[in-house]
Amino acid sequence: MNGTQSGDLRVSPAPPSSGQSTLLTTAEGDPTLGELVMGLTDDLTTLVHKEVELAKAEVQESIQTGAKAGGMIAAGGAVAYAGLLFILAAIAILLGDWWNNYWLGAGVVGIIVAIVGYVMLNGGLNQLKQVSLVPHKTISSLQSDAEMAKEKLS
Repeated sequence: MNGTQSGDLRVSPAPPSSGQSTLLTTAEGDPTLGELVMGLTDDLTTLVHKEVELAKAEVQESIQTGAKAGGMIAAGGAVAYAGLLFILAAIAILLGDWWNNYWLGAGVVGIIVAIVGYVMLNGGLNQLKQVSLVPHKTISSLQSDAEMAKEKLS
């Protein structure tokens, strides 16, 4: 090979005594090794920026899910509070004389409302336990990107 074919690497000779390193160049039109390394560096920088953006989006989604669970907990607390109000109303109605048992009807309603509130609170707490602020998708993607970069560089 004479080193003039397209794609062949040529070594520019430099006198060993001059202290200059040997430069790798390619035939006209092909990128040099330095350009390839710069391109890879730029691509890796862009990839890291995109992964950071993905992590931000994933954390924001988790925060929104947590906020929804918090809303359910608040709603469940309000319903449980309404149940407490019915129980208190049962005590007031106890003084009445409907079936000679005002307290029984209001007490049953109060207990049912309190049970509904308890179920809602547990549903919200269970949802909140499932929320993770760790960006699992991004971590997995970064690990696969690191493996790919190792393969490309070796």
